[in-house]
Amino acid sequence: MKKIKSIYALTLIFLAFCVNNTFSQKKAKIDIAVETLSEYAFIEGMKEFSLGNYGKALSLMENHAKTYPNHSGTYHILSKIYSLDPSTIKVGIKNAEKALELSPNNLHYYLLLSELFERDKNYDQAAKTMQKMLKNIPNTDQYALDLASYYMMSEKYEDAIKAFIKAENAIGISPEITKQKQQLYLIDAFPQEDKYIVELAQLYFNNNKNKEAIELLEGVLKKKENSYYARLVLHDIFNQGGQKEKAREQLNKAFEAQDWEIEEKISILINYGRSMQEEDVKKFAFSLTDALIKAHPESSKSYLVTGDLHQMADDKAKALSYYKKALKFDESQFVVWQQIIANFADLNQTDSMIYYSDKAIETFPNQATLYFYSGTGQLMKKRYKEAIVKLEKGRKLSTTNLDLQAQIDAQLGDSYNAISEHKKSDASYEAALKQNPENIHVLNNYSYFLSLRNENLDKAKNMSYKTILAFPNESTYLDTYAWILYVKKEYKEALKFIEKAAENSKDGTIFEHYGDVLFQLGKKDEALIQWKKAKDLGELSDKLLKKIADKNLYE
Repeated sequence: MKKIKSIYALTLIFLAFCVNNTFSQKKAKIDIAVETLSEYAFIEGMKEFSLGNYGKALSLMENHAKTYPNHSGTYHILSKIYSLDPSTIKVGIKNAEKALELSPNNLHYYLLLSELFERDKNYDQAAKTMQKMLKNIPNTDQYALDLASYYMMSEKYEDAIKAFIKAENAIGISPEITKQKQQLYLIDAFPQEDKYIVELAQLYFNNNKNKEAIELLEGVLKKKENSYYARLVLHDIFNQGGQKEKAREQLNKAFEAQDWEIEEKISILINYGRSMQEEDVKKFAFSLTDALIKAHPESSKSYLVTGDLHQMADDKAKALSYYKKALKFDESQFVVWQQIIANFADLNQTDSMIYYSDKAIETFPNQATLYFYSGTGQLMKKRYKEAIVKLEKGRKLSTTNLDLQAQIDAQLGDSYNAISEHKKSDASYEAALKQNPENIHVLNNYSYFLSLRNENLDKAKNMSYKTILAFPNESTYLDTYAWILYVKKEYKEALKFIEKAAENSKDGTIFEHYGDVLFQLGKKDEALIQWKKAKDLGELSDKLLKKIADKNLYE
């Protein structure tokens, strides 16, 4: 019996072995299948990642991580996928840390983790990661430049200097590193002077390291929001990068800084003034003037340059309002008075032109221009004697400005003629023509007044003809020339020019002259028609009314 039991026991053991062996073979096949499937998931995940299909890649990589929790490459790719979105960058960092933990000697894992810490603005951890890499991986001292950047972002300037020295030992001395070290020594020595940090940022910008520059500048602005130094460099960075709106925002905020010299702001505004025809430039330029006035509300220069920009935009009324504001803060600036008076002249506001001219004379009694404007205004108001007093004074003061003197002589010619002092009038016109023989205003008026006096008609004709050559379609000059021909009794020739003068004119005097010429040519009915047109246009001289009533010519 014992023998039989032994054989039975052996049989059971054999059967158990067979069963167990069969199970082991099946398990091994299952493990191989799982491993193969998992590797396939990793390869497919890499493929989808390279194609930019990040959703599929993420799903595949997460499945692979469940099966192979110690596969560092999986976490490396997961960290890259999660860090694509700023909202999940911390998840990316955790995966990058896991990858580095599993492969502590992988250079690329260190670089990715330090980069992600930098993007998350965790510069301390970025520096620690980089420092650990330099210690653990041989021949990586050249990356000490990145370490220096992280220390600078953390405002650990002494450590940054040491990192630069380490980099120099690895790659050699370079002018760029030397300049950065110099800036860091200054920053370390004068920690309250933000300008040294800004200068370092400028250095980065000059060397196409915009990201580092922006981070430094943003650090400055966190401590000092109104640092115009930082905002100007940011303006240049954004402007170069084509981010126009961001650049303009920085410049606008810089203009609000009270410690930035107003003269420097004005020079920038003048440059914008050259492109005021572009609507978006004009809008932005005036946003800068608003910021300028906000920063310097009691400086006449703020209002003067704002007025100048409106002047460049061809808005004289708006310009005038700012010039007048500038005058309230400083009456000693002659250029402000000059702009105000010139604008009143352009806007035909004669009374205001006279008032401000006379007011300015009280402060600037030796400025010939002021007497010119005041005298011209009096002439326009037909106050001829007052005009002559101002103009003669201006003439005496304009001996060094012959162009202005010629303009004054022209106005004196008109003024003296108005009070029938013809010798003085002619002398003034001659003086004006001596300085500028092509002065159209003088040539026209002088020749016309000579014709009215029936004097020097050949000279008058020659002068008037010059105006027609210069402006062949100007009705006023055509009328003058026709009238000189009329006085010379050259009626047929006069008709050609008076007809042309009347084509596009609404001046009653021209139509009265037209009628006179027609009457002399025996066309009395046609003459009456033109005289009536003259009356309808407002020409109501006694001679005209008598001509119409009697249907006859009176001279």
